[in-house]
Parts: sequence; structure tokens; C-alpha cells
Amino acid sequence: MKKMVVLFALLALSFGIFAQGKPEATGSQQDVASPQIVTITFWDENAGPNRTPYFDQMIAEFEATHPTIKVNYVGLPWSDAKSKYDIAIQSKTTPDVGGIAESWLTDFIIKGALTPIDEYFNTWDRKDDIISGYIDSIRNAAPDRKLYAISNTSNIPVYWYRPDVLAEYGLDVPKSWNDFFDVIVKTTDVANNKYGFSIRGGSGGCMQLEQMLYSYSGVTEMFDAKGNSTINAPKHIELVERLASIYGKYTPESDITNGYKEMVAAFDTKVANMIVHNLGSYGEHMKTLGAGKFAALTKLESVIGNNVVVTNGSVVYSVFNTSKHPKEAFTFASWLCERDQSLFWNESIGQLPTVRSALDSDFVKNAQHMRSAAETTADPNVIIVSTPINIPGYADLLNNVCSRQWQEVLLGNRTAKSFLDNWAQSMTQLKKEYDAYLNKK
Repeated sequence: MKKMVVLFALLALSFGIFAQGKPEATGSQQDVASPQIVTITFWDENAGPNRTPYFDQMIAEFEATHPTIKVNYVGLPWSDAKSKYDIAIQSKTTPDVGGIAESWLTDFIIKGALTPIDEYFNTWDRKDDIISGYIDSIRNAAPDRKLYAISNTSNIPVYWYRPDVLAEYGLDVPKSWNDFFDVIVKTTDVANNKYGFSIRGGSGGCMQLEQMLYSYSGVTEMFDAKGNSTINAPKHIELVERLASIYGKYTPESDITNGYKEMVAAFDTKVANMIVHNLGSYGEHMKTLGAGKFAALTKLESVIGNNVVVTNGSVVYSVFNTSKHPKEAFTFASWLCERDQSLFWNESIGQLPTVRSALDSDFVKNAQHMRSAAETTADPNVIIVSTPINIPGYADLLNNVCSRQWQEVLLGNRTAKSFLDNWAQSMTQLKKEYDAYLNKK
């Protein structure tokens, strides 16, 4: 009996060891937890059928190469984007990361809506591939000189024209503003619904007008030595009067409400021979008109003989301070700014990459509008003037107040001088308030 008890005890002990071994094995398998997926929300400030599909493609690739991050895409139409952001900032419902116009940056920073990304940027292994001038521009928009955004694309104003129309009329590509107006008149055929030019009288029109004003006048400073806006310079009044005089005669009457899409449509449907926009509409022109049927002019000689190009920044990507996942938000934003993504995006929409390694690509070397933009920005005789995007309220002034008054001028209900005097007074006041704010910091 004693031997039997010992035997049963040994068997029980043995089974106990094996029984304990199985749960340990099972437990160790359970300890290998599935990676936690983080979802971030991204707002696209200029959504639409001509751009959203490219973001869809990039986001799919990002999620495939970053399986722990899911991106929730929200597209905003350009005309409503700024107001949507303003409402979200007030209600603290901003996205994790979003595309914003650089002209909105200072306003958002002062409102405390953005997160500085210096820490993430400084440890990012691709940071040296971003052209330093673009980083400096973004830092200059911040009162504290911190970095609140990064960018993968840049832009300059473009005078789009159709070479076949110029050839039909035996005209050369305009070199000066006087040439430009001459081409407008000579290529207009109202009977056949063909106009020499299309004015952007609706949403975004004053942004385009501002670029044209300084290019036309040759004025090289947005403010004089006393801090007064130069937007109402005599030659600026002259240009506004010239544009108002051709509206409805050498331009379509529908120009009065033309936003970006309508103006581009006028050009792409061959109703208008020339428009003033920027590099960003290249993709749409290519799809509708095709290669060789349109071209870019990136500078015009002013009425005093110099060449002035006005830039108002580009679209940048910012991380918002309401984000619970700022690291992942920066990961997505910085990924968009790597060479391959920057090149894909800029080739798709026709803009200039801010990534140094992308400038050697065939796209930049072979595309006419890219060559023109590169030559203009590299020309030592071209004076680059930056708009005061760092002044809060600047973008709202252009988009809301100035746009309505610009339409009144085109309709003949307001003088050019009254329009520009009001604009200048508002700009001078905004600068005065901003300078006072900085002095208190």
C-alpha cells in the first residue's frame, strides 16, 4: 500500500507539472499583443475631384507602410476652408493634422491652435532635404520663431496663355504689362464667345489682384518706412482702373463671380485666352487642353521697367494642439514631405517641390512651367516680394472685405481709389496692431 501511495503521489506531481506547463505556454502567447492602431484625422484645405484622388492614393500607401496609423481624410472646399478651421478652433474640434494656407499660419499660432513641431522635426532623418528657405519662411510667420508647420510644395503666380491663339493672331508672347493688355484686346472675339482674359472677381480674387498690382507697378515693398500700406500706390490705382475698363468687353461678364474653378474653366474651355493664377492649376489644364496647348509665363515687366514677383506662401501641414496623437500626426505630415510623395503630389498638381532631392527629377527639368518658374525665381534681376502673411487678419481682409469691394469696382459702383484706399487703411491698421502685440511679448 505504501508503494501504491508513493506511485500515485509521483503520478499526481507529474500531471501537476504538465498541467502547469500548458497555461504558461498559453499565457506567453497571449502576452504578444496585437499592435494598437492609432487613428488620426487629416483635413485637406482644397478638396475636389482634381486633387482628392491623389490624397486617397497617398493615404492608402501611407497606411500600408505604417500599419499602426490610420488616417481619416476630411476634404474641405477651398472657399469654406478658412471659416471651417476658425469654427473648429473656437470649439476645440480641430483635426490632428491639416493642410492650411501659409497666410493663415500666424493667425492660428496666436490663437494657440497649433503645436510646435521643433522636437519632432529636429529628430526627423529627412529634415535636411527640405530647402531651408521654406523652413525659414514658416518660422518667420511665428512670433516666437518656433516651427509650426512643414511644406512639400511651393507656388508662384503664373500668367497662363494659349500659344495656338497667339500664333493664330500673329502675336508674340507678352513681355510687359502693356504687351499683356494689347494681347487681351487683340485676341477677343465677342461674336464667337472668345475673350482675351478672364478676371477672378469672386472668391480669392483679391489675392490674385494683389499679385498683379505689384507686378504691374514695380513697387517692391508692401509697407513704407512709416508702416503705411503701399497697396493704394498711384500705379496700383491705374491697374485697377484698366482692369475695370476691360471687364465685360474683353472678358466674360461672368467674371464678376468667378472663383478658382470658374476662372480655370473659362481658360480650359477656350472661352478665355489668358488667366492669372499659379502653378497649381497645371494639372487641370493638362487634362482638358493637353500638352503643348497651354503655357506658363512667370514674369511680366512692370510699367517702370523692373520685374516683381509676389509670393504669398504655400500650403503647409500643421499639427493641431487638440490632437491626442501629435507624434503620429507629425509622422504623416513629414511622410508627405519626403521626396517620393512630394514629387508625386507636385507632378500631379503641377507645382514646385520644396524637397531638394526632387528638383533633379525629369518632371522639374522637362515641364515648361517648371522651367519657367525655376528660371524666374533664380533670376537675380527679379525682385521677390512676400505678402504680409504673418499679420493676423490679413487673409480675412482679402477674402471677405476686399473681395466684395473689388466686385463693386468691376460693376462701376465704386472707384478704384476708394477701393484701394480702404484696403490700405485696413492693412496699415492690422500691421500697427500686430507690431504692438509683438512689442508686448
